Amino acid sequence: MPALAWAVAAALLLARTGLLLWSVRHPFPITGDEPVYEELAANIAAGRGYFAHGVPWAFKPPGWPMLLAAAHAVLGPGRMSIVFLQALFDCGTILLCGWTALRVMGSRAAATIAFLLALVWPPFFREARFMQTEPLFTFLVMASVAAFGRFTLAPSAWRAFAVGLVAGVASLVRPNGLAPLGGLILGWLVHRLSGLRVEIPRLAALLLGIVLVLTPWTLRNARVFHVFLPVSTGGGEQFYAGSILETDGRWNYALWGTLKGRVAEAESLRIGHAPNPVELDRALLRAGIANWKADPRGSAWISVKRLWRLCFLPVVSGDRPLLRAGFFVALLALYAAAIPAGLAGLRAPGGTPALAGAMLVAVVLNALALSVFYTNSRYFEPTRPLLIVLAAGTLARVWERRPRGA
Repeated sequence: MPALAWAVAAALLLARTGLLLWSVRHPFPITGDEPVYEELAANIAAGRGYFAHGVPWAFKPPGWPMLLAAAHAVLGPGRMSIVFLQALFDCGTILLCGWTALRVMGSRAAATIAFLLALVWPPFFREARFMQTEPLFTFLVMASVAAFGRFTLAPSAWRAFAVGLVAGVASLVRPNGLAPLGGLILGWLVHRLSGLRVEIPRLAALLLGIVLVLTPWTLRNARVFHVFLPVSTGGGEQFYAGSILETDGRWNYALWGTLKGRVAEAESLRIGHAPNPVELDRALLRAGIANWKADPRGSAWISVKRLWRLCFLPVVSGDRPLLRAGFFVALLALYAAAIPAGLAGLRAPGGTPALAGAMLVAVVLNALALSVFYTNSRYFEPTRPLLIVLAAGTLARVWERRPRGA
């Protein structure tokens, strides 16, 4: 049976990969952050360094542009080769969902359900069609969860160090790469507070793994920008965009150039020269804080709406109410199934079942943290596999308790 299950899983993953490649058979323009990633990758490949728009760059961490440059060198230019790579990352995420559900829930049914849910989850398929960070970052988030799960099974300094390495790599792909791990650690420590002193060396080893991965990039930023910047800048820009009352905290491309330009011009006058990316991002952060001080109530209400958009609204073009409603219903069902499993994990006395509680804490903290900077659900999708695993546990229990004759 295991051999047959693996054969079926491989066939499904192969079919999904083929469908994904078929969906991009006709070229379409690069969009979103794709042009910047392509420019960074081209400069890396040409030996010009980490530059974009003619200046040293720090708005994006280097993980994805470096991989993009290598992929173009090996697989050739164009979208198709990168989408194939994205499909491989998705396959890794799907398999890790099944593996994590098996370990945490102790159920083959849960593993099967988690595998199938991740396999057909539409946002994963959508994001894999683009040359952006989502598939790789989602895979690394799940790899962090899997590594952390191994660590909780048999805690050791070496396993903690490995968790730190994986999380550090995730942070070099997306700056919020440490947020899910922080939630996992917090949820795990709920069951370890009485013996926290014993865990300090392991947590130090975990931190060492993160530091070792981030040190080269941090040193580069210190040399170029003369600041301590261990991940990337850009948080100030996101925070400012989310604090603008005129746009209701949304990205408004028609107004963004003007609004950002005002801040850049004011900062240029203040410091006496054109601000570099770090200086501009810090100016945007101060401008966002000023918006909050000017209207705290309005800003707080915008934050509530941003959290709603992040967790419940799909990324769609145009007014498509049926798609929005369908996505909302699917998410309600996912949350309704996931939350009980997470709460049961928090009540567990410890061990692997308690990891379910840590996963729920990671989801909640990640949602709260991201809502300050991001305004749509594509930024929350990398955390969605944790909900899928938790929901699979609940659904598996329902399946296993059904009457045998049903």
